[in-house]
Amino acid sequence: MLCVHLLDRTPRGSMLRRSAAIGLPPALAGDAELLPIGTAGGLVGTAASLGQLVVTDDLGDEAAWTGYLRLASEAGVRSAWSAPIVGSAGVLGTITGFSTSAGRLDADRRELVSLYAGHAASAIEREQLIDEVSRRNEILESLRAMLETLAGPDRVDGGLSAALLALCRGLGARTAGMLLTDVAEITGDEPRWVHIGIDASDAAAASDGAELRRLAESAPDGVDRPQRLGDGLAIAGLPIPGGTGLLLARWDDPAEPGRDAVELLDDARRSLALALEREVLERARREAAAARRSQQLQRQVLQQLSHELRTPLTAIHGYASTLQQRDLTWDADSVDRFLAAITTESARMERLVGDLLDSSAIESGLLRLRRDWTDLRLVLEAAAACVPGRERIQVSVAAGVPSIWADHDRLEQVFVNLLENAVRHGGADGWVQVTAVAATDASAVEILVSDDGEGIPAELAERIFEPRVRGDGSTGAGLGLTIVRGIAEAHGGRCDLLAGPRPVFRVTLPVEPADGDAAERELADATGAHGRG
Repeated sequence: MLCVHLLDRTPRGSMLRRSAAIGLPPALAGDAELLPIGTAGGLVGTAASLGQLVVTDDLGDEAAWTGYLRLASEAGVRSAWSAPIVGSAGVLGTITGFSTSAGRLDADRRELVSLYAGHAASAIEREQLIDEVSRRNEILESLRAMLETLAGPDRVDGGLSAALLALCRGLGARTAGMLLTDVAEITGDEPRWVHIGIDASDAAAASDGAELRRLAESAPDGVDRPQRLGDGLAIAGLPIPGGTGLLLARWDDPAEPGRDAVELLDDARRSLALALEREVLERARREAAAARRSQQLQRQVLQQLSHELRTPLTAIHGYASTLQQRDLTWDADSVDRFLAAITTESARMERLVGDLLDSSAIESGLLRLRRDWTDLRLVLEAAAACVPGRERIQVSVAAGVPSIWADHDRLEQVFVNLLENAVRHGGADGWVQVTAVAATDASAVEILVSDDGEGIPAELAERIFEPRVRGDGSTGAGLGLTIVRGIAEAHGGRCDLLAGPRPVFRVTLPVEPADGDAAERELADATGAHGRG
């Protein structure tokens, strides 16, 4: 027979209210509904009062006990024990066991009882925490609704300044300010000061803000509830876990703030602290979600890497093992064929690893470019020469296309990827056309890469640029177009798929360097390594 009592605040003081019971006789269950703390509550009240396990091996030998224990004896109980449920803030309740036979509670059972009581304390505190969070959310929503009403029909989305503006109007104050310190998730390493003024000139608002900030910075530690400072000033502390916050307000009337204003200031400081706390928790949640996403992507990359590398590694191992067999003799053509296959698979493996490294650098923003004045015709011709089926590729660069400020090798990588895709997915004997022209305003160049294959549906026009999305017949890691777009954007350009019956990829690249590359450009011009075309 077991029952659980939890501490309850009643008009008669703290009592123990039964919240659960198993196997208790009806008479005993009814009498155990509400018990006092202390010996009048029998073992239950005594365990809650002492904060330790209380055991009665035989109720017949415990004549000194009164109250609930006597009631238990009349219900046929011969032995009993009661263990306190102790949480972080003290006793939360008790767990009590009854038996119809006398007997001692051995050490193993005592340990088991303590374990159950610990689990119960954790569960109770968790429920209390959930209730507290729900209550705080209700308070926060109430303040948000109040601020929306005070500030007008629009939602208060402007952060702390909008909240202070609404608070000023509600308080009838001239100026309000807030100083936050040691809240790294919101303020960073430096304190953050926010203030707002109503119906005042810029100079007056700045003067009021400076005065409020001086008061905040010189305020003693431990400011909590709103305090009147005189001369129309008030200060209140923001109860922010792990940080410090102060809320200040100034009124035109030196007699302010009145009682209603103090109460509203008290509600506002608590609600603003709750809003800040919720913001901290939300940022932590987003960071945790991003970390989980990053780990998931890492696992996917590793799984795909192991899958993609298995095929070339198997081929290399097979050909190498065949050449090493001492009992077989291969003619020169066979040896050349095996070595060529090993070279091809090694190059494929190197390309896979390179794509994965480039994709990782692009996603993390660490892709480095070595820019210089670059002749686009040389880039396109070099890229075409690297692609199997070179005879199917036609390169056309319009007159007047200028040299551009770019990384030659990275751009070559862009167009090798695009041309390989075009050759692979175009017709068996079809053509691949590459056309480069200058933009109308001469600030950029456009390169179109097209083939005679089937067009790509419009709904897939963006998805094909996502990592690890592969088309039919692709043998890579599905990162080619991701890398193409990433390198183009790193140059300040873009890459997209044009709508139409045939696949046409457009790469747009700026001619001139961005402002951040000015020093690098000056160095390149001074060395004269490459001239403008």
